[in-house]
Amino acid sequence: MIALDTNILVRLLLQDDQAQLAAIVSFLEGHEGERYWVSDIVWAEVVWTLLRGARWRPAQVAAALRRVAERADVLFEDWERFDGAVKALDEGGDFADRLIVEAARKQGCSRLLSLDRALLERHPDFVTKP
Repeated sequence: MIALDTNILVRLLLQDDQAQLAAIVSFLEGHEGERYWVSDIVWAEVVWTLLRGARWRPAQVAAALRRVAERADVLFEDWERFDGAVKALDEGGDFADRLIVEAARKQGCSRLLSLDRALLERHPDFVTKP
């Protein structure tokens, strides 16, 4: 299993640097049968880069993430958390916020302390302010 960093996924999705893209594709083709693990933080960075840097719409980002997720060779830190975050993005929510909330819940936390107003509004049952 090989872990993928943000820049690899961004290059594959944007296809904006042909030299880097060719190197990535060559590597992947040379490792047929390998599996690729992507952490939650990498997914969050990919989403941020596509939304802010590339100015993609949330629906475009969600669709791109789903295409990657359909690959049998892509593994997730937590599939349910990833899937929920993609759904949140599709529904106008925040991808990273959803990852944070679901990770805290999975760890058995009773609440999430935050000053983020949008997070408080989206998850009033779990998020609290100081």
